[in-house]
Amino acid sequence: MRRLFVFFGAGALACAFGSAAALAAGNPHGSAEPVPIASGFVPFEGAPFIHVLVPGPPPSFFGNNVDPNVITDFNGLTALAYLGGTATDGAGHEYFMQVDLRAYQGTYVSADGTRHRGTFGFV
Repeated sequence: MRRLFVFFGAGALACAFGSAAALAAGNPHGSAEPVPIASGFVPFEGAPFIHVLVPGPPPSFFGNNVDPNVITDFNGLTALAYLGGTATDGAGHEYFMQVDLRAYQGTYVSADGTRHRGTFGFV
């Protein structure tokens, strides 16, 4: 599960804080911050709860019928891709790499109850 945390943690944080902060900054009437989904997982003991599910076949993923969305009250399009391969650092050490890429575009109900349209990226 530690690998899943590394795999998804950075993207979840970027989606939750980066996109929402940018949208909220442009909205003088209230917060445009989206509400995260209630479900998710704790990747390993001591880690924070991550509001993301991982569609795909078990046991590495959560099942084929899992919604890839991370925003509550979202209506729109979602694109999802898993990339994997190797990377080499400057010293010649080779590492296995997995990346979860998601993009969302549509309408959602923000934390203050207002409806917004937005585009979000998740890496």
